Amino acid sequence: MHSRKIIDLQDGRWMPDRLGCSNDNVSDVPIRIRIPLRERWWIRIRRSFGVPDLVADGHATSLILNELTPPFGSSVLLLLNAEAAINCLLQAAIDLGGRGQLDDLFSYPVTGREQQRLPVSEQLGLPSTPQIRLLTEAAADPDWPAMHQAMAQSLMDELKPVALRLLEAVSASVRALPFEETIIHSIYFAPAD
Repeated sequence: MHSRKIIDLQDGRWMPDRLGCSNDNVSDVPIRIRIPLRERWWIRIRRSFGVPDLVADGHATSLILNELTPPFGSSVLLLLNAEAAINCLLQAAIDLGGRGQLDDLFSYPVTGREQQRLPVSEQLGLPSTPQIRLLTEAAADPDWPAMHQAMAQSLMDELKPVALRLLEAVSASVRALPFEETIIHSIYFAPAD
């Protein structure tokens, strides 16, 4: 007899016992597994740049970095490892999104009185703008290219449009498809040996 194993994507533990069943009778149990927010951000960013879900993560990262890398007209980007800095931006977007610190990208005023309201980022208690938060988080990454302070500011200036493009792509994707499945239903694994 074949049995299925159920894995909880939140903490990586097997969960048939939590459902009140053994591996022998899990086929009768409806399975709903919630995908963590950080993973949903990674999926959404991939989809924002047209990368299918079945493409390996490493290849997806390369495709997205290729889309985000500006044409080399800048001396700063030529001197530095632009790919490392842009990869830091990508990872920062996933990390910030997974912590709810980019939620103001998707919060729009619901009434015509937006002049009387605080900006959405202030309502949510988030500092600065999403673009500045993204650049600040990326620059704090240990993989961020090391450089002199004067060059660091130039790099930040060069990367502002890249950060904005990343955020706008995700925002446009959410506007086009605001609700997506966050629960995986009926996962079937290979039969146990």
